[in-house]
Amino acid sequence: MPPLSPVLARWGVFNLVAAGGFTIQLITIALLTRLAGWDTWLATAAGVQAALLLNFAGHCRWTWADRPVSGARRIASRFWRYEFVHVMSAAGSVALTAWVAARTGWAPEIANAAAVCAFSLVNYLVSDRALFRPVTGNSLLETPENTLS
Repeated sequence: MPPLSPVLARWGVFNLVAAGGFTIQLITIALLTRLAGWDTWLATAAGVQAALLLNFAGHCRWTWADRPVSGARRIASRFWRYEFVHVMSAAGSVALTAWVAARTGWAPEIANAAAVCAFSLVNYLVSDRALFRPVTGNSLLETPENTLS
C-alpha cells in the first residue's frame, strides 16, 4: 500500500483533532441545554468556544507542528487570527444549528453535527492556506507577501 500524501495525512490529523474538539462541543451543548436549561443558541456558542480553544492547541501541536511560530507576540497573533476566522465560522454554525433544530425538530446536538460537517472543509482550507502558513521574517501578521512558500 502506498504511503499517504502529506495533504491527506494532514487532513487526517486535522479531523482527529477536530473530533476531540467536537466531542467537547457536543458534551458542552448537551450539559448546558439538558442540565442547566440554557437556550440552544447560548449553549452552542459556549460549546463552540470550548472546541475552538482545544482545537487551536491541538492544531499547533499536531496538525501543523511543522509550521511553528515562536515568541508570545507571534503565538498571540496566530491565536487571535484563528479565533477571528473560527468565530466567523462558528457564528454560521450556531445560526445553522438553531435553524436546523427549529425547522426539523432535531435535538440540538444532532443539528450541530450537521452544521459542523457543513463548515469543516472550509475551516481546513482557511487554516492550511492562511492561519498556519509557514512563517519567516518578522511579520506578526504572517501574510503571504511576508512569507516564503
